[in-house]
Order: sequence, then structure tokens, then C-alpha cells
Amino acid sequence: MKITNHYGLPQPIVAAVQHDIYSKGEANASATDLLKPSRIFALQSLYDDKVEVDVSDCVAVLLGRTMHTVLQDAERDAIPEMRLFSILNDWVISGQTDRLVYKDGILQDYKTCRVDSFTYKEKNNFIEWEQQLNIYAYLWRKNNPNWNLKILQAIVMFLDWSPTRYERSPVTYPPHSVISVNIPQWPQEKTEAWMRERIESHKEALKNLPECSKEERWHSGEHWAVKKGGRKNAIKKFDNAWEATAWMDLNRHQETATSKMFIEHRRGVSRRCKNWCEVSRFCDQWQTEQLLTEANEAEG
Repeated sequence: MKITNHYGLPQPIVAAVQHDIYSKGEANASATDLLKPSRIFALQSLYDDKVEVDVSDCVAVLLGRTMHTVLQDAERDAIPEMRLFSILNDWVISGQTDRLVYKDGILQDYKTCRVDSFTYKEKNNFIEWEQQLNIYAYLWRKNNPNWNLKILQAIVMFLDWSPTRYERSPVTYPPHSVISVNIPQWPQEKTEAWMRERIESHKEALKNLPECSKEERWHSGEHWAVKKGGRKNAIKKFDNAWEATAWMDLNRHQETATSKMFIEHRRGVSRRCKNWCEVSRFCDQWQTEQLLTEANEAEG
């Protein structure tokens, strides 16, 4: 991976980002890799020496890593950052845990994020955090068979917490700038089965590149709009073409000779591909989606 500095940020920031480049050690995949869509994992593996990431896009990650370092240096009562390894399906899998209180059976992972990002994850039941922490738990059990895990926790530190926003929305807004989230534990067998499935999916992707699903692309905004000739705005919007067609058929009486109804397919946007995927410029699926969007806008 190549680090660029298109905006001329100060040299200490550039040096810190370059020093902080993530390593999974001598492993085929890390816990974080297993969470990724198989297409992204494969493209990152294929184009690793061509991927470019600008320093300006790494500052939030750097702040998170800085927080990790400060907490690690201050640790007195637990095992701080440690990378663990295990072999599954002929692949070496690694994971770096943040904090383990061995005697109490508590495994914690530090998270830094914006409140809006936390809210989105909360709506999805923190599924990625659940997957990630259960991989860490699996690795600890594999390396320490007699250890009794009791609690999995994400310790969340908000980068933009506001007391004013909490006063306005005390029910939905986090109550503090740092909170803990208990994560459901999986049986060891469930975690291993899930990890094996992800490993095989990634292996296959290295040979036959799959497409990312809408969920994996963070695709949103796609809908079918019923419109009338002469009107700029839609009369009604639907999540699929069938419902739009059915509604239009039921409301044909609203048509006139000069304002017939028709359906306009609005494709929406894949937010991950557009803003957050470092291999999108090597991805023909994303390039095709862009061409279709441009063609749709040109027709409109």
C-alpha cells in the first residue's frame, strides 16, 4: 500500500500514518479480513502494491491508534494488546486483542467512532463487533484452553460526543463520551463454523471474483418513482418495480392526454464503493454501476 499526501499535511502526521500501517503478522488473514466482503479481500490481495490511500483519509484511524497506545501504556491490571494465531482450513488466522482481564474472564476491545456511526451499528445490533470479538474469544480459547471467558465488551469512545445533543435526545443519544457495550458470546463451535465459511469464501474469491451484495456495498436510496409528464417530482416512490407498476395500474384514472404516468428507476448509491473502499478503482462492478448511474442521469 502506498501512502499519498495530496493536501500537503505536516510531515509528523505523514510519518505517524506511515508508521501505523496495519499488519496482520505472518497470517493468511486477520480477524478484520474475515469480516470483509470476499470481493474486497481478494482485490486487496491482488492489488496491494497498487493501492493508494491519502494521509487525510487516515487521520481518524490514527486518532484511534493513538488512544489505543495511551491506554496500553497506562495498563496495570490486565493483559494489553496481544496478537494471537490459529490454523483453520490450512490458513493461519490472526487477531490482535486490546485488553484481557484474565482472572475475571473479561475480553475488551477499544472502539473509537462518531456518534452517527455508533447509531448505525446499534440499529444493526453491532453485528460486525459481535463477529470480531467472538473471533478474538475463539483465538484466546484456542491458545488458552483452560481459560473461562465470562464477558465480551466493546469500550466505545466517541470522537464527537456532545452534552447538548444528549440533553436534546436523552433516549437515543449516548449518555457519556465513553460507554461499554456487552457483546453476545457464541459457542466455540459456532465461531469456528462461521470462520471456516469465511475462509472458504475468501479462498474461492481469489480464484473466481464474486460480486458484492447491496448490503456489502452499503447501497441505499434505490427506488422506483411514479411520475407524470410535466412534473419534476415523483407522485409516489416504491422499493421495487412490482409495487410501482401495481399502484400505477390502480390509479390510471388520474392520467390525462398530456400527463401520462410512467416509472423512473432511480438507482441509489453504493456508499462504501463511493467513499470508503480503497480498491474501488480496481473494481469493474463499481465501474459498471457508475456507468449505469451516469446513463440513467443522462436519460433523466
